[in-house]
Amino acid sequence: MSTAAVLLAAGKGTRLWPLTEVRAKAAVPFRGVPVIRSLADQLAKAGITQLAVNLHHLPETVRASLAGMNVTYSYEDCLLGTSGALHPLRDSLRDSWFWTVNAKIVIDLPPLDPTSHSAVLTAVLVSAPLGAPYTRVEVTGEPPRIRGFSPSTTHDGSGLVYTGIQLVSPRIWEFLPEPGFSHFTTDVYPRLWAGGETVAACVVTTPWLEFSTLSRYLTHHLRLGARREWWGRGADVASTARVSDSVVWDGVAVEHGARVHRCILADGVRIRAGRSLEAAAVVPLECSGPDSRGEILDDNLVVAIPS
Repeated sequence: MSTAAVLLAAGKGTRLWPLTEVRAKAAVPFRGVPVIRSLADQLAKAGITQLAVNLHHLPETVRASLAGMNVTYSYEDCLLGTSGALHPLRDSLRDSWFWTVNAKIVIDLPPLDPTSHSAVLTAVLVSAPLGAPYTRVEVTGEPPRIRGFSPSTTHDGSGLVYTGIQLVSPRIWEFLPEPGFSHFTTDVYPRLWAGGETVAACVVTTPWLEFSTLSRYLTHHLRLGARREWWGRGADVASTARVSDSVVWDGVAVEHGARVHRCILADGVRIRAGRSLEAAAVVPLECSGPDSRGEILDDNLVVAIPS
């Protein structure tokens, strides 16, 4: 089996703004645990002993999320993309089968065995939630293989979507573009197809959650129940305050009489006494600074979460 994995954590997370003024996208908590930590723990339990993580935006928040783990870090001065990120790690991965995992998801990783896959690359797919706004993967044959993609505007709401997980053969280095920025789906897949190679598909039925936007991030929490035990460390909510259907990060304080509903409160936010907030992402103003996309409330920047 594969014993190596690359967690892709360098993205700026622009669609999760303003939360990504406080933490890198991979470091945002889900059920009280940073997303990348949940993935790393799961990989470790699956026998992964060689873990690499690429960094760019707020790298210290990713490192803090993985404290105590044996990790090789690759810092990118400029973003390199999902496949370009592999070049700095080539010496350690050259002869290995390895996973690549986008560190913005929650999923039970499937037990893929490299010895049963002859393809250079096997992508893990799931059935799309009805109407979900994701690009669909076009699959054909048995065993299934990927032949292309169709934009969300061209489908009927069904189909398969890419989970952000791949099992990669050591032959992948033959098909990577030169060092620099590149993505698997736009740059490597076409090279594989042009070379007569198969891009295999592994379709799984396990639940898959993806956190690219504020509304998805909040919705996934609420579907599972926004429980107080998932609140961050040091959360201090007055007995006369009410916090409902909300996500609370570390060091948050909600003073007496305040009302917070369907909100995301980032690290260090303080909601003053008597304030009322609904459907908003809130970050400390000292992290974000003023911004025309939000409103200043006391010492916070408040940004509406689209419905």
